[in-house]
Amino acid sequence: MAAATTIVSAEAIISARATETQVAGVLKTYADIAEANYSDALTGAKSMRAAINELIANPTPKTLEAARTAWIDARVPYMQTEAF
Repeated sequence: MAAATTIVSAEAIISARATETQVAGVLKTYADIAEANYSDALTGAKSMRAAINELIANPTPKTLEAARTAWIDARVPYMQTEAF
């Protein structure tokens, strides 16, 4: 009876370790995706900030349109971060 208990316990440990490895892999993948999304959102925000600063310094229809376009472009990667 003790031998059977030991075998079951060893199988449970092996199964738990496999699950821990799988969970660690899923978490790493999720973190990598989140990092990439936030990096893209930051890049878009910096571009938008530059366009807004240019609009403030030189308010013309052209700089207004550039700021609007930068906002639209920055919105796409930002929306992807809303899931996190």
